[in-house]
Amino acid sequence: SFSFLLCLSPCSNAEQLPPAYVNNIRNGIKAQLKTLHLKYLESERGVLLRYTNIKLTHQTARIVSVAPELHFDVECKVTMFRPVVGSIFTGRVIKMGPGYVSCLVYGYFSAVVYKRSTDQVEIGSDVQFRLQFVQVTVHNDYILKGSPV
Repeated sequence: SFSFLLCLSPCSNAEQLPPAYVNNIRNGIKAQLKTLHLKYLESERGVLLRYTNIKLTHQTARIVSVAPELHFDVECKVTMFRPVVGSIFTGRVIKMGPGYVSCLVYGYFSAVVYKRSTDQVEIGSDVQFRLQFVQVTVHNDYILKGSPV
């Protein structure tokens, strides 16, 4: 089930563009959004998977204080990965340690599953787990943490 994928429409964001993009605002906005792709966004409480329909809400930019960046208000449709605590996931085991296994969920999201001493798990096998919480790293990466089902 993909009940934890959430499509928000529209999403408003203020983008700051370096002066190098003054002749191509659209490319500048796409470049800024690309830096947020697959990162956790606090404002949306999830990981940005996709963005479409990028629109400027105003045709003029603002310059704030002495900073050289151009400030634009942007709207777009976004698809976010926003799992709910208690959801069940399946992850492919990529590493094992004492008391835990590391997995990839959907081939991208890292997960740590705490294992019981009786669990028989091998690298490459799939494990099901219940999401207990999500950890966001200092680089806005997203780690799912769970326990076996």
